[in-house]
Amino acid sequence: MNRLMADGVPDNAEALQEFLDSLSNIGVRQWLFALGVLVILLIVSHFLVRLFIKRLNRSERISRSLHTVLVTVVRFALILLSIMIAGNTVGISVSAFLVVFAVLGTAITLAVQGVLSNIAGCIILLSGRIFEVEDYIETPSGSGTVKEINLLNTKLLSYEGATIYIPNSVLYTETVTNQTSFKKRRANITFRVSAKHDPNAVREAALDAAGRIPYVLHDPAPILVVSGYTAGHVNYTLLAWATADDYWPMRNGLTEQLYTSFKEHGIEMTDKSVSVLVKDS
Repeated sequence: MNRLMADGVPDNAEALQEFLDSLSNIGVRQWLFALGVLVILLIVSHFLVRLFIKRLNRSERISRSLHTVLVTVVRFALILLSIMIAGNTVGISVSAFLVVFAVLGTAITLAVQGVLSNIAGCIILLSGRIFEVEDYIETPSGSGTVKEINLLNTKLLSYEGATIYIPNSVLYTETVTNQTSFKKRRANITFRVSAKHDPNAVREAALDAAGRIPYVLHDPAPILVVSGYTAGHVNYTLLAWATADDYWPMRNGLTEQLYTSFKEHGIEMTDKSVSVLVKDS
């Protein structure tokens, strides 16, 4: 190994050749023995990984976003360790494995630059805590609830039920809007009402609709504001809050109940549109 570090690439190639020659001197029985040891070690590694996952799930100090990455790293490390221990039983030294990894590492690095870029993106996303698992994010590449952050990509589940995989190397360079960073979301429902209607009556009908939706939070309470005027019409915006988990049923239910409540109060809603903002809880 010292020769490797001192002399560079030519000795790397020589060391690799020596390693391959040593493999040819190993008998069939030794190979079978090493294979048996490897199988046992991999089984033990599997149970260790499962135990590690259980510990992670119980821990409240480690973010869920880190779970997949940590499990991947631990599993990979245990597999490498198992291979080196099994090889050592037939006379292959750990230093020989390190030489092989050093020689192959350069070639692999050149071949998988995109993979390394994704891994770097994963580190940036996790260290920056831009979003967590179960956050709802919007990006140019897609929008949805974050279900998994692994070394190569981030998995989103869209509102329509589609699964979106975005490479980490792409995601950390894009603009990311985290709609649930404060665990509450506000729906801004804007609609147009004829100017002949009393604003107090419109407010009563709108808040009545909000009161029918169990997902609407009372703190902060829903409010109705005048957002503009057009010829013969008044634009209103209903602001209503919900928890991040209840946002979609709240928004959909509120849009439906507005129509019902306005009809019951005799108010004509001539136009409506929905926009979403997120405010600190």
